[in-house]
Amino acid sequence: PLVTYHGTHVVLEEVALHPRPDRSIPIWMGGGNFDTGGMPLEVTIKRAARLADGFKMMAPLGINLEAGLQFVERMRTEVAAAGRDPETFGLEGRLVTHVTPPDQWASNLAAMRNAGVSHFGIANRIVAGTIADQLDLITRVAEATRAEWGAQ
Repeated sequence: PLVTYHGTHVVLEEVALHPRPDRSIPIWMGGGNFDTGGMPLEVTIKRAARLADGFKMMAPLGINLEAGLQFVERMRTEVAAAGRDPETFGLEGRLVTHVTPPDQWASNLAAMRNAGVSHFGIANRIVAGTIADQLDLITRVAEATRAEWGAQ
């Protein structure tokens, strides 16, 4: 109920969370950088497999479908090696709309979903246009991928 912690940069004295949540709050991790094509470091993959409830991919893994699929397989393997069920571990795939041709949105999403991705993020990098343009883009993505992802 109360936590006390004395760290190098943080000191907490008998703190608590109020109101307490009525369920467990999932903790997701992420990692990777542009130099590695979005691939997280080995230590990051193993830490997430051991401790996290899910993993959020960086956009470069959404641009390179093959690398993204390899990552999903690797992450699921590490989750299992950590003694956990890969089916309950969340994985967020990325759809990079300004790089991925619209006629590939649904097939890329289907490939990732079939590999074990449970969630998707749209990386739309507002490169131009208004808020209305961005809302239109999200609507187009939903319409183009609905058949592959379902009516969720």
